[in-house]
Amino acid sequence: MRKVIAVLTRVRRNNDDICFAKSVVQRMVENPLFDSPPLPYSTIDAHIDALDAGQAHTLTRTVGAAATRDYLFGIVWGDLRRLRSYVQGLADASPKDAAAIVESAGMDVKRSSGHGRAQFKAAKGPNPGSVSLIAQREKTRASYEWQCSLDGVTWVTALWTVKASAILRGLEQGKRYLFQMRSVTKEGMGDFGQVITFVVQ
Repeated sequence: MRKVIAVLTRVRRNNDDICFAKSVVQRMVENPLFDSPPLPYSTIDAHIDALDAGQAHTLTRTVGAAATRDYLFGIVWGDLRRLRSYVQGLADASPKDAAAIVESAGMDVKRSSGHGRAQFKAAKGPNPGSVSLIAQREKTRASYEWQCSLDGVTWVTALWTVKASAILRGLEQGKRYLFQMRSVTKEGMGDFGQVITFVVQ
């Protein structure tokens, strides 16, 4: 069975993207399946309201308005990425219902092909409590953000690198960790995709 991946599809027109953010939050609030979000829905709503006001303020052509709007948009999109990771964790836990779970959150479904090299892999690190992560290198210049989690809901950025590899240290031996990665190129910041698990030794 091909893995279902939750995707946030940006329209890249600011007003439409704001409407998309509102739709995702509303659908998740109304669904009891999503009753333990990584941050309160009220907080995300407040961020979206601030972005909405910031977008409206850009129409005044006030100096700095667009920069403020872009900053606020970064906050909202960061919130949505956290929701995406939360939804992905629930989908991974229920493979048979994964597509329905993702779609009920207002997100798009992408299915992994099941072919080719994995996006990245984990191996035993050089020291106790460490793990070595190796990813496919982007074809263009990029940096890489590596995150880890114990429950698939709360994620922590452990390291940024300019190479497609990382060694995370200070992890608890014998614990099962989840890892995810995304790259940043001149085209912008990518989405977290594949989630892998590994028992730290």
